[in-house]
Amino acid sequence: EQVSHPPPISAYSATAENFSVRGQSEFTNRFWGKYMEMTPKGTTHVTLATSGKQYYYSGVTTILNNILMGTAYIEHHGELVIKCVGSKAYASVLLKKKGLLSGNGKEVKGKIVDENGKTVYELIGEWDKYLNAKDKNSGEIIEIFKKNPTFNDFYYLSAFGIHLNEPVTAEESLLRSDSRLRPDQRLHEKGDMIEAAEVKNKLEDRQRKAKKLREREGTEYEPRWFTLIDDEITQEEVYAPKEDFWQALASGVQLEGIPEVFNFEEAQNEAEEESKQS
Repeated sequence: EQVSHPPPISAYSATAENFSVRGQSEFTNRFWGKYMEMTPKGTTHVTLATSGKQYYYSGVTTILNNILMGTAYIEHHGELVIKCVGSKAYASVLLKKKGLLSGNGKEVKGKIVDENGKTVYELIGEWDKYLNAKDKNSGEIIEIFKKNPTFNDFYYLSAFGIHLNEPVTAEESLLRSDSRLRPDQRLHEKGDMIEAAEVKNKLEDRQRKAKKLREREGTEYEPRWFTLIDDEITQEEVYAPKEDFWQALASGVQLEGIPEVFNFEEAQNEAEEESKQS
């Protein structure tokens, strides 16, 4: 859920058979003329179902190059440290910034350190192609990640990423605000860029009108599915999921108070009503 705008902050929580993950996406942006630098804020938490161990990490800086002219491309750089709650074990991954003497700017090097401070695995790869771990004792190479050969044919999305946008009907979806019901997103996927942009503008215009109405009424915006808490692990103020979402998920029933964000006819009626009131 987008829990704030501005600044734009998205909170997320997901549960699978073997793990659960929660966190929020927030960036500070800097524009340097030829490129834009985006530094993430906040922490991602992962809990493994089998062991119950909890891990947490923060992201690295992303640079979008040639945003005004030329061929656009991205770089990631910085150190990503994954820590284990209640243990001194950690993993450190270094993504090198592109330079005259530093290769193609996609090199990844790192290590996994046990709770005694001993390096047990070395990590090496390229962030957009592969990542391997080398056992320091046996020399065995373990493949952690490898790019799918058909990756370029699917708009550079992973199989998991593609499935996130599988079409659903309003009846199948738990929420009327489910992003898979976004008409502009579906049009974009079908290649109709012009109409997708028009529909996107309508959606954003409705959001702006809703914000103005809240400001006029003096109403503070409150996220529907998340609430602010003090994280016990990182001591940060973070967004955590509310229990009623999981209750709704279990019952399969639409909850009250969820706006029809993709209903343009209703949006038009709201605009006309606002015009009469003003």
